[in-house]
Amino acid sequence: MGEIPISEAMILRISLRHVSSLLPRLLAIAAAAALCGTTLLAQQTLGGITGEVTDSSGGVLPNVIVTAVGEQTALTRTTHTNGSGSYTL
Repeated sequence: MGEIPISEAMILRISLRHVSSLLPRLLAIAAAAALCGTTLLAQQTLGGITGEVTDSSGGVLPNVIVTAVGEQTALTRTTHTNGSGSYTL
């Protein structure tokens, strides 16, 4: 039970050498993928506001100015309603 036959020892040595030479490359690829994935997700800013402007009787109001103001930033966006009273910001 003591000695490993020469052929098995050589295979084990070759396998360990192969793994140790690939390890830095695999770690670099994993790190690059992790960093790129986080960066790409952080750059997405999606959203919008849509609606319809009507009068008190429910009739649509075309060509009305609609302004949205951010409460925390005071950033404003302005648009006009279309012919059917709809708007998109």
